[in-house]
Amino acid sequence: MGSAPIPCEAVLFDLDNTLYEYAPCNAAGLLAAEQVLATQCSLGEGRFQELHDIVRLELAEELKGSAASHERSLFFKRIAERSMAPENRGSHPGLAVHMFEAYWGAFMGCMEPAPHAHEQLSLLAGTHRLALVSNHTNLAQLKKVEALGFAPYFEAIITSEEAGVEKPHGRIFELALQALGVQSDRAVMVGDDIKADYQGARAAGLGALLYTGFAAGAQDHSGADSIASLQELANRLSRLG
Repeated sequence: MGSAPIPCEAVLFDLDNTLYEYAPCNAAGLLAAEQVLATQCSLGEGRFQELHDIVRLELAEELKGSAASHERSLFFKRIAERSMAPENRGSHPGLAVHMFEAYWGAFMGCMEPAPHAHEQLSLLAGTHRLALVSNHTNLAQLKKVEALGFAPYFEAIITSEEAGVEKPHGRIFELALQALGVQSDRAVMVGDDIKADYQGARAAGLGALLYTGFAAGAQDHSGADSIASLQELANRLSRLG
């Protein structure tokens, strides 16, 4: 006779593209930053996006595995430096700051909670310990949580800036579990990234559910235990233990 399933006591959530949709917010932010830059210099059509993509890849490689790779002030500092005419080349800190502020103002103004997010988080908070585990800088994620109204649901918020490592590294999951006082085999991670969230959590001894509600790109979801709506959470968690 098989042993009874271990009950799930805690649920860890990713934030970006799990509890809200990232792409439209990022697009709004980049447009606002581009408009600020356009007041200081003239770029050809598509050049801003091209510079942004180049800088993003550079920082991802140079700062691999660190929260700093997501820091938008670094993005806009480099974009400002490379956008000006030769006679005006320099660091242009004021311009970078204005682009940064415009980006986040537009980004935050565009955010909407994922469908059923408040409903499901409220229900789960009454039966489980909840934590947020996110690869990003601390201040950005705290502001998002406040703007989305999610703060009352989470007992712990752990970012990769605080952990010093990024998912899928096991330490970031361990810090969240320590904050909740829950063992890994009694916790489940819910997130949209197959490597960072799903595989990372499973390697750290947690259960995992891959959220595909905002699926983008060509992630291979085959073999992953997934949900397309947050409404599926309660039922799927009961099956996991």
